[in-house]
Amino acid sequence: MMYSLKIFCDWMLPIELEFDEPVELYVDKIHVDVSLCKKILLLVEPDELTRFSDWVIQNHSYYHAILTHEEKILNACPNAHLMVFGPPWVHSYAFPQKTFGVSTVVGLKKQLPGHWLRLALWRRQEEILIPKKFYTSERGGKIFWRLMHRIKNVHMPLLGESKLPLFDAQFHIAIENCKKTYWFTEKLTDCFQTKTIPIYWGCPNIGNYFDMRGMILVESVDDIIVECNKLTPSTYEQMLKYANANYETSLRYVDFAGRVKEKIQIVMSVE
Repeated sequence: MMYSLKIFCDWMLPIELEFDEPVELYVDKIHVDVSLCKKILLLVEPDELTRFSDWVIQNHSYYHAILTHEEKILNACPNAHLMVFGPPWVHSYAFPQKTFGVSTVVGLKKQLPGHWLRLALWRRQEEILIPKKFYTSERGGKIFWRLMHRIKNVHMPLLGESKLPLFDAQFHIAIENCKKTYWFTEKLTDCFQTKTIPIYWGCPNIGNYFDMRGMILVESVDDIIVECNKLTPSTYEQMLKYANANYETSLRYVDFAGRVKEKIQIVMSVE
């Protein structure tokens, strides 16, 4: 008798697998179940948001395998396996002609360091002297629009369901929600999928995955402003070959479900 993989996930994760015993996949969900089937835990959101790591480390033997990017868990749990995230949200991009300038998007969340960094940048955006377009996130809601009138001569259009307007510019300020090893998201890979040069705050070991010559790495709002004001219309052409290389590399992260499926097959084959 064969058993289909049972998935517990709050979003669509299309994985079809069968095993000769019951296997369950839990995505960002932790609980103790007395059933004897093999359980696999997949951690996608960072621990700074979920606060799962300590519990997982204490209860790691409850799982057959833990798939995670959390360095703390990887170092502490013998059944933990590295699983980086990073699937882009932008697909089938048409590659229209880009304009010289920089874009970014800002929301109102204040939970994580990256949220605060975006808000700090928003307050200092007038210090960026090259053409720029700052968007407000649809998730920021009407409150953000009521705050905007406090900054004179600033027009910040609302970014709707599509992220494509962000990538009309040659450069994009991409700020992850938090800065941690192995952790990068669509905020970066959408840049690569659209051949946009990211001005990037995030994963400190990103050079293990992508060519840093196609990126501009920053550590602070001061860095962002300085690097933006260094840009010229020729900078993009000088970096384009590295943008092309990062585009090709980013293709391997498109199918997140496929990568998870492959990892599950590997960990289930090891007893």
